[in-house]
Amino acid sequence: MKKVFKNILNKTKILDDGPKPYFKVNNIKLKNLSNQESRISFGNKNAEKIFYIIRRSPGAGLFSNVISVLNHLKICEDNNYIPYVDMENFLTIYNENSIINGSLNAWEYYFKKVSNYTLSEIYSSKNVIISSNVIKNNFEHFPNKNKEFKKICNKYISFKDDLNNKANDFCITNYIEKQNTLGIHFRGTSYKKSAGHHYPGTVDQFTNITENLLKKYNFTKIFLVTEEINYLNNFKKRFKNKICYIDSYRSDVDDAFNTFPRSLHRYKLGEESALESIILSKCKGILYVSSNIVHFSNLISNNNQKLFELYNGLNSKNQFLANFKWHIKKHLPYKLFGLKNRIIIH
Repeated sequence: MKKVFKNILNKTKILDDGPKPYFKVNNIKLKNLSNQESRISFGNKNAEKIFYIIRRSPGAGLFSNVISVLNHLKICEDNNYIPYVDMENFLTIYNENSIINGSLNAWEYYFKKVSNYTLSEIYSSKNVIISSNVIKNNFEHFPNKNKEFKKICNKYISFKDDLNNKANDFCITNYIEKQNTLGIHFRGTSYKKSAGHHYPGTVDQFTNITENLLKKYNFTKIFLVTEEINYLNNFKKRFKNKICYIDSYRSDVDDAFNTFPRSLHRYKLGEESALESIILSKCKGILYVSSNIVHFSNLISNNNQKLFELYNGLNSKNQFLANFKWHIKKHLPYKLFGLKNRIIIH
């Protein structure tokens, strides 16, 4: 039970261990916000405009945050608001204490600004809306299946040039686009016990399905995304020189945001995820269990990707039960309450 409560409190501890809130302007008005949408006047500037500050604090994985931002950008489009993503005053789990890529704003570590205004100007303006800090029931969780979100993404969201350059260099070196490449997003660690989320795959499931896809669709290359060392080693042993991957942080326990083994670890976790997303978008197909990084990669892809989704069912919404259900189900046959083991082709 003690371990369960430790997991539940994990995000709070992350912020306690990392940077402290950096309220640069109007600190009283920002500190006292509820999680609901707020309308605030900070001054008399830009009286004819309405600014919309997008926040998600402390947020979750990088592309969970990105998809949340996309939904708020749709609100801006629908209402003619001017958006700004503020992950400087509203911290995420990726924020560092130091300036990264010229900014203290974690959004701007990886992405270009969604508008040309500055925070100091917005927080001196007459009409400012601070977004809700919760995921709304009507939010779109699968933006890659929605043409309107494709337009919004193209208009507002662009990776920083250095990230695009690094990803493109990797693709050239590893012949990602010249070969028929299968991207694989093989989640482990925390995904095995995430309440209400899709059950991840097992090593046997992913390796066997990969073998079948290589034969059926003539894939000649594999780009593997996984945070588990054991998963990487299994794929390297099974598929040898067909495998390529970036040198991202990996372990076999859920410690990515609990240990800090390198300088700028938080930033680098996001950078690695961003690079993997760009590279996945260049692949001809992706094998995955439902995840935000795949949904976003498919959204920005321009090559008519085939999506092969492994569906094992959904974990319990009860955090206590969610901690061990996958570990039991993976040993059981489907008819005796095991994993569903279905492949859905999109």
